[in-house]
Parts: sequence; C-alpha cells; structure tokens
Amino acid sequence: MEFPVPDLIIINANELLTLSFGMSTEEKESEKKLGLIRDGAIAVKNGRIINIGRTDDVIKSVKIGKDTRQFDASKKVVMPGFVDPHTHLVFKGTREKEFILKQQGIPMQKILKEENTGIISTVRWTRKASFEELLEETRLHLSALVDWGTTTVEIKSGYGLNLEEEIKILKIANYLKEYTSVNVRSTLLAAHIIPPE
Repeated sequence: MEFPVPDLIIINANELLTLSFGMSTEEKESEKKLGLIRDGAIAVKNGRIINIGRTDDVIKSVKIGKDTRQFDASKKVVMPGFVDPHTHLVFKGTREKEFILKQQGIPMQKILKEENTGIISTVRWTRKASFEELLEETRLHLSALVDWGTTTVEIKSGYGLNLEEEIKILKIANYLKEYTSVNVRSTLLAAHIIPPE
C-alpha cells in the first residue's frame, strides 16, 4: 500500500478543534461539539487536508518525505481560521460617542441627528483622509484581525458615499488583497446610508 506524502504535517496539538461534531475523540458533550481531538495532527497536501486525527494515527497513514514541513504544536491549540464576512475596515475616526449614547438607551434615529456621531461622522473623517492615511490605518486594523486568528475578511466600502470616495476605499481593499497573507474580498456598499448632501 502506498501512503501519501504530505507537504505539511502538524503534530502533537494539545487540542485540535475540527468544529465537526463527528470528529471528536472526547466524551464530554461540549468537547464533542468542538470536534476536539487531543494530541491531534493534520496532514496537508497541495493545500488540502488529507488526514486529521490523533497524532499516532495520522503519522501511520502518511509517508513523511524529505520536503515535508513538520510543525510540532505541543502545548498549542490548532483550529480553523476565522472568516469575517462583514467589515468596513477602511475608515477614519471612531464611534465611541455613539456607543455610549446607545448604552444610555438613546434611540438610533436621535443619535444619527447628533453632529459628531454615527456613520455620517465616520464618512466625514474618511472623506478628509488621504489614500495613504487610510491605507496605513487599515493595515493596522487588518493586522489586529490576523493576530486574533482571522484568515479571510470581506472589506465593504460604505464610508465614502460618493463615487470618488467609494472607489478610493475599494482601491485600498484591492491593494491589501495583493500585499497581505490574508484572503481579502472587497464589496461595494455605496448605499450604506443616505449621504449627508
């Protein structure tokens, strides 16, 4: 019998979360729901998982080649990356004032009429910012998402609310798509709200 030669094998994961109910090796219901495998391993070939399970079982099912990259995940948790399907990552300014007003029970319609709150406030700040300023801020936002495990992100426009500014936002998203390890998708959301003008 010929065993597949993986490009990558991750072994000895303290906890391997498959997020597949039927994959768990554990008895507790909460651990089963996570598809938890203790001392887990994953074998990957051509970007696809070819085996997943306990380290001993996975190692027996493959042939480690001279070019197989090995990663020892002892004392680590291995899990799928997060997919964030709805962000407006390209923006300038903050909306904490709006957040505080919401916490005080003030209705959103009233908040939106306030001068320096809500989406319109962010639209004003975003329009004033240069391409370079927005690119740098967005890189920082994207870096934070990656640090927390995001592997795919959709970047929606929506803080430009006119053709020129929406295009600027989408150009930044497309730039990041080319120059980052994160899988970036961009979406035009020009009708986020009614423009102030």
